Amino acid sequence: MSFGGILGHEKVKNILKTAVASRHTGHAYIFSGEKGIGKYKTALEFARAMVCENSINGEPCEKCRHCEMSSHPDIITVTNEYFEEASSKNIRVETIRKMKNDIYIKPFLSDKKVYIIPDADTMNTASQNSILKVFEEPPAYCTIILISENIQSLLQTIRSRGTEIEFFPLSHEIIREYLSENYPYISPEEAAVYSRISGGSIGRAVELLSDPDIQRIRSEAIDGFLKLLHKGQRFIYDYIGFLKKNKTSIDFILDTLKSWARDSLLLKQGQSAELLINADKLSELTKFSETVNDSVPVKLLDTLINYQSYLAQNINYSAAIHCMALEIWEELHGRSYRSQV
Repeated sequence: MSFGGILGHEKVKNILKTAVASRHTGHAYIFSGEKGIGKYKTALEFARAMVCENSINGEPCEKCRHCEMSSHPDIITVTNEYFEEASSKNIRVETIRKMKNDIYIKPFLSDKKVYIIPDADTMNTASQNSILKVFEEPPAYCTIILISENIQSLLQTIRSRGTEIEFFPLSHEIIREYLSENYPYISPEEAAVYSRISGGSIGRAVELLSDPDIQRIRSEAIDGFLKLLHKGQRFIYDYIGFLKKNKTSIDFILDTLKSWARDSLLLKQGQSAELLINADKLSELTKFSETVNDSVPVKLLDTLINYQSYLAQNINYSAAIHCMALEIWEELHGRSYRSQV
């Protein structure tokens, strides 16, 4: 498999290999896409190809390919820990300033020097403004690669100065095959389920696989949600209790509910069951889709997306899940909870 065994992303790999082979690599790139889909691994392989003197068809030679990042002085991954003793998750402006000073030291072994910045979307405005000048005009020998899950968090002045490379979710089949080959202790059925609920991310599929409670949480999230179809108010507060108990898994729970709303929308549109994320629960999905009004899946998606955004802003968790559960109940029943609950 080409480009260091990276799964999928054929269009991206061809673009990068062509740039290396033609010696027309850019000075700045922005790799964007979901967590765990191969952005960093691709950036590292791209960097190895750029610093390799014996690259073939845009790919690094075997010696460079097996070279660990830490052993090549001209490939630098920029984190707070690289430049200073700091454990902050967000990339600090001090780290960017030290990187800028380091950039003007010429390469040690190669004609190129590559800086990879994972979690670039954690840079605040000060950090981004600090990197702006060097990102626009780094030394001729230097290439900077920003890796971002949320490209909208980057300043437009940053985005306009780099080549944006978007990484799309991997297919269920690619992830299923990866899990079957690398985790032989799981059944084909389990591999299929994890590949679908991973959202197209191998990294997330592996994280889910390593969590013994994840299938229980998924089942309880769906079962409790379906109970909200009943008119009794008790089910609302039962679900709130479930959300409180599983606060650390709230993103996964919300992603599960969003996938359920998506799947029900597809069923209402007459789409094939092969396109469903929750295909292992087809019977429950079909019954749900036949029960609710046609507008319900879209309204549920809007509600879930909004509350996931609110929770990411660190608003009061208890208040947020109370309101969310009530709004979900309202969408399912088509009545105002303000007067009925």
